[in-house]
Amino acid sequence: MKFEGIIPALLTPFDEKENVNYAALERMVNRLIEQGVGGLFVCGSTAEWWALTLDDRMGIVEKVVETVSGRTPIMVHVGSTCTKFSIQLARHAREAGVQAVSALPPVGSRYSSAQIWDHFRRIGEATDLPLYLYHLPQLYGDMITIDRFVEALETMPTLAGAKFSSYRIDDMIDLKLKAEGRLNIISGCGEQLLSATVNGAEGSICTWYNYIPRLGNKIIECVKNNDIAGASRHEDILVKFAMLVIGKSVGNMKWLIGLRGIDVGRPALPITGPTPEEKKDLLPKIEATGIFDWCI
Repeated sequence: MKFEGIIPALLTPFDEKENVNYAALERMVNRLIEQGVGGLFVCGSTAEWWALTLDDRMGIVEKVVETVSGRTPIMVHVGSTCTKFSIQLARHAREAGVQAVSALPPVGSRYSSAQIWDHFRRIGEATDLPLYLYHLPQLYGDMITIDRFVEALETMPTLAGAKFSSYRIDDMIDLKLKAEGRLNIISGCGEQLLSATVNGAEGSICTWYNYIPRLGNKIIECVKNNDIAGASRHEDILVKFAMLVIGKSVGNMKWLIGLRGIDVGRPALPITGPTPEEKKDLLPKIEATGIFDWCI
């Protein structure tokens, strides 16, 4: 099985006490499936995984699996502060019935390359689920190099793909070429959807798709129809929008989704959402991009 198409990095709805709002989560999942997503990426950075307990994360997975009911594939991020927790989350995801797991490097210290890859190996050995490594060098540095990634294909049988969130499209192409078709490469940056798709990414996971999955689908459709000019016009809309909201990405997404009738709350502190003044300033600028024609 491969993950393909537009895959929202599902956000976590909170109530006023920063508890998971499962009713809003169910509404959000159903709305996204209605919009034609290719899958869901659960409990990742957009979901504010660091603000969630292990019980929260497992509860979210169970609710998403129940709500999806087989309608779209699910990938669960199981990265954490230690290997023990990641293994626990991976095994729970397997029991819950998801299709794949993904993991960032462990957080909390400066780990050696050997420690990081042992961490990944143990997660991969914990279940038979396909494992997608979450490559985010902007935050985690060169913990996952392209050559080491390819080497791991020989020693980690469940290694199946990459959530490739690097801003370097040349590195993604390098990985594609060296992997020789053995990896399901998913772009992790919506601002690169066009270039990533043209250069071999089979799907895209991004925060923005909580709000505009149909725009992502349109860009991929244009590429498949060799309408690169059309894809570029729609990518311009996405990038204009992203540049306006990226500073408080999760907070801005939650605010904008609230305007579409699903109250997903605000981010967990210390992350903050837009102030009333920022909302007043942003709204006409966002509208001017044309994004409202594509929102959920």
